[in-house]
Amino acid sequence: ETVRTNIKYWFDERKTPNLDSTKIFKAKFELIDTESSIKPTFSETLLADNKVNKEKGINYSKAATADEGLNYTTNDKGEIYFFRGNVKNNYFFFAGQTWRILRINSDKSIRIVLDHAVSITPYSRYNNAIDYTGLKYVYNADTINNDISNVLNDWYYNTITIVNMDKYVVNTSFCNDSSSWTERYHTYFNSLSRVTNTAPSFTCPGTNNDFGGTYNQKVGLISVDDAMFAGAVKDTANTSYFLYIPQEYYTMSPVEYYNYRAYIYFMNGSGTFGITTTTDPKGVRPVINISPTVSVKGKGTKDNPYVIDNS
Repeated sequence: ETVRTNIKYWFDERKTPNLDSTKIFKAKFELIDTESSIKPTFSETLLADNKVNKEKGINYSKAATADEGLNYTTNDKGEIYFFRGNVKNNYFFFAGQTWRILRINSDKSIRIVLDHAVSITPYSRYNNAIDYTGLKYVYNADTINNDISNVLNDWYYNTITIVNMDKYVVNTSFCNDSSSWTERYHTYFNSLSRVTNTAPSFTCPGTNNDFGGTYNQKVGLISVDDAMFAGAVKDTANTSYFLYIPQEYYTMSPVEYYNYRAYIYFMNGSGTFGITTTTDPKGVRPVINISPTVSVKGKGTKDNPYVIDNS
């Protein structure tokens, strides 16, 4: 039969481009036989299953030990919804692994972190140069992976790619913040300032360094900002928030460089921040981002986690 279909395009009113009559728009659309067969996306399911708390009123200087649910904030790219505290409904089972949902990104992809560490490794085999705080660095015009990047990439291939689950994972920005300031022969990274002042941010500062910065890739680590938004506070034990595991594991947030030693943050066994040199072996806890088009089923609990719905 012939069906007449009206298709409407619209733009975010805050980002409307300059348009003229010569512009051509290309798009794909899919006709579904009934409206009831259109499933909500992962982000739509999370928003439907949770009452969203606005960011105003959150005290980031206090460890989040109670269930503070799904919260709202913004960054330079748009709206973000993040889980905080002793959350019980942000479990996701994917590629044979149990994950915890960190947040809905501004592009509606879902950032998840593995519920355990996968191996023990140094962040880098070296610590005598500032570059070794980066996931990658440039040496003689070549881009070099630090050791932890190689561990992450190998883990991703053996756990995600080899079982044909890579199609559900998207490239997304990871912040390995290498912006810094120098004081009395110390180089301090801005992650230190945000942890000290309990001022987390989902905006990654720009940097001119040939290491660190923003990486657009499939797998990474949490940042100290992820941990603070989830409920961690400097010098305060917290074994109740959902990001806690009884293992030490690396973040991707540098701390300082001093006296020919590079230092980076890790999460310690009491659920707060520790500082160590890049050559100190710690756990690796991978972070990936699930495509914004994926649909899920389940309730997000430990006994009934969200899973991808391909039915």
